Amino acid sequence: MSKITKVKARQVYDSRGNPTIEAEVFVKNNSAKAICPSGASTGTYEAFEKRDNNNKRYLGKSVLNVVKLVNSKISKKLKGQNIHNQEKIDALMINLDGTRQKTKLGANSILAVSMAVKKLSAKVKKIPLYKSFLIKKNFKLPYPLMNIINGGAHANNGLRIQEFMIRPDKARNFSEAISFSKKAIDSDDEPYLKAEYYLTLAEAYRFSGSYSAARKAVYSALNLKNGWGKAYITLGNIYVSGAKSCGDGFELKTVYWVAVDAFKNALSDSETKLEASRNINTYSKFFPKKESCFFNGIQPNSEYTVGCWINKKTIVRTSD
Repeated sequence: MSKITKVKARQVYDSRGNPTIEAEVFVKNNSAKAICPSGASTGTYEAFEKRDNNNKRYLGKSVLNVVKLVNSKISKKLKGQNIHNQEKIDALMINLDGTRQKTKLGANSILAVSMAVKKLSAKVKKIPLYKSFLIKKNFKLPYPLMNIINGGAHANNGLRIQEFMIRPDKARNFSEAISFSKKAIDSDDEPYLKAEYYLTLAEAYRFSGSYSAARKAVYSALNLKNGWGKAYITLGNIYVSGAKSCGDGFELKTVYWVAVDAFKNALSDSETKLEASRNINTYSKFFPKKESCFFNGIQPNSEYTVGCWINKKTIVRTSD
């Protein structure tokens, strides 16, 4: 039996550059991590996302107190539990919190730990994570839902419904579903709506690992909505997500140059300036070091072409 030895949390940054919590769960000789996601808007009855509310730290969005709760109360409660007993572990955390909307511990702490437990269970069993969810042997990759109109906190149009989405029901597989969605986008004549569609398509391609197609969709959005910060944020995230496909070591780190370039383009848009700044600060830390550049025969501030599917010129920078 694999028993939990400890749970450890830390503050990290999400895809928007905001602080969030990462939990790491340990058993003997093994561990797994998970980062809690965070939406741009929350419903009245959603579980509570606990933050420090200290305006001197990330405009009140830091989660250092939540980290302390995981490292103390949750870690103590879960120590000795069987890593494969997900239902019991989740129940222990819910009962420890004792509130309907998870206001005591925060849903963000409970969710991060719960996801890490699930990942570690699969890791210990030496199976892919998705297989740990399967009840039946036969399964299909879920079809993408394409967001076509935004409302609520995502827009200023007065619509109370947050998202209007289309679902390609008649598609026979994920690839065909993306194709159907693209045809729907191409049939629209309104440029700004079409730009939104292309950005949604880009995220679907990114999710499926089709990074080159994702970038192409972003470029299509930018052709319709020039200088759009949200598109440049998406472009930077595509580069970050696809970095490992370009190799490891030095080659991987060069991808962060073009990712930061994309985030810098988002600085001129007031709606994305803060997120872009945070992303620049986060991913600049992944640049190669001076020593690594020297051994690869390149000089700081010189021009460099990032290879693989990216094939884009940028300027050499270092993290030190």
